[in-house]
Amino acid sequence: MSVFRTTSGSLNGLLSSAQSSLGAQKALMQIVSQNVANANTPGWTRERVGLYAMGVPGLAVQAGRVEAFRSSAIERSLLGAGQGLGYHQGQVSVLEIAESGINDLDGHGVSAALSGFFTALTELQGAPSDLVERQNVISKAQDLALSIRTAATALEEARGVAEQEAATGITQINDALSQIAQLNHEIATRQSSEAGVADLVGQRDVLLGELASQIGVETISQDDGTVTVTLPNGTALVSGSEAAHVALTGGGADALGVSVTAPGGSTTVVKGGVGGRLGGIMTARDEKLAGAMKALDDMASSLVGKMNAVHAGGVGLDGSTGLPFFEPDANAKGAAGRIAVSATLVSDPKKLAAAKDPNALPGDPDNLAGWIALGDDATAVGGTKSFASAWDAVVSGIARPLSEARAGAEVQEGRRVHFQAARDGISGVDIQEEMVSLTQAQRAFEAATKVVQTVDDLYDQIMRMV
Repeated sequence: MSVFRTTSGSLNGLLSSAQSSLGAQKALMQIVSQNVANANTPGWTRERVGLYAMGVPGLAVQAGRVEAFRSSAIERSLLGAGQGLGYHQGQVSVLEIAESGINDLDGHGVSAALSGFFTALTELQGAPSDLVERQNVISKAQDLALSIRTAATALEEARGVAEQEAATGITQINDALSQIAQLNHEIATRQSSEAGVADLVGQRDVLLGELASQIGVETISQDDGTVTVTLPNGTALVSGSEAAHVALTGGGADALGVSVTAPGGSTTVVKGGVGGRLGGIMTARDEKLAGAMKALDDMASSLVGKMNAVHAGGVGLDGSTGLPFFEPDANAKGAAGRIAVSATLVSDPKKLAAAKDPNALPGDPDNLAGWIALGDDATAVGGTKSFASAWDAVVSGIARPLSEARAGAEVQEGRRVHFQAARDGISGVDIQEEMVSLTQAQRAFEAATKVVQTVDDLYDQIMRMV
């Protein structure tokens, strides 16, 4: 009986070891199968279950914790590249609209209208009493005023589109925050029951990437598996299973901003520097477009003021004097959107003050010289620019930042691709590697099964000997 007990105990230990090995290899095969099934799932991080020797080394193993192959440094870098890419893309989307509205490379627009207007003045100088030439000057002036108003409208429309895009972005941001908070709750719940969370973490990583492309964020991993999300200034967006609500502030004539309302009801207002696509939109709208609009208003205001001053000092064919050429506009802000040729001149070209001396009518063209000189005056606008160079400054105020934003987007896209490749190298699924692991696990599972069968046969033989 002593030999039986000793033999039975040894077989029980061997059977227990085999059962442990079966469980460990089964767990490994399940993990490998999950990896293979999710090889193309965005955000999926490959996992591996650790196997540890038990009892006599080489005879049995047991499964350890499931571990994910992740690099927090690469994940942060990937988020940063996404934020930078979104920021530049946000600027591009707005500035491209403005550029198409003020681009006059096709021979139309403000540049051509300026040239046409001053050419018409020069032509009138040779025939100051010719009503056809006078009408031509007024027509060219109307073309110029219209082109300036059209440019102003284009800039304002681009600002309006920017505001609409910002509002759409806010909706997407709130949706992402809500989903991240929900995933935080599910991850924390699963971890407390030691269930796998790789699928949930992958979903959350995708959402964090989408969020970062919309607005600049910082993330802090917590011990319970959740992630805290904040703005760069520290304002909390997600904490545990609770999400803040983000709203757009400003709009119209005012600069855009965001307000963040915490679950408890307290609100923080952030005026700028939010990053991501939303930050790029705000920069394009409230800095680049606003700057171009001011430059255009300054140009239009100077054009009105300078031209009116010269015209008021001249004399029309009918002896009229002191009349403005453009509709008076004392306010520089918004001048580009209101500039128009005086209705009095449009209805009666004789009142165009080409003469300087009322006694030299109708052939006196001397007042036109002052107008024509303004076309070449390098100090006509703000004491530093001609009308042509002032318009060039408006165009470059859009074209230059647009070019820089496009270049920046290209750089950030390169960084994103680089960090994504680095992430894939660590966290991505290699099908060949997984198949090797699966084959090894299957062979080990078969070996453990044979041990169980052998122990069962030995038990039968022992029972027949009793």
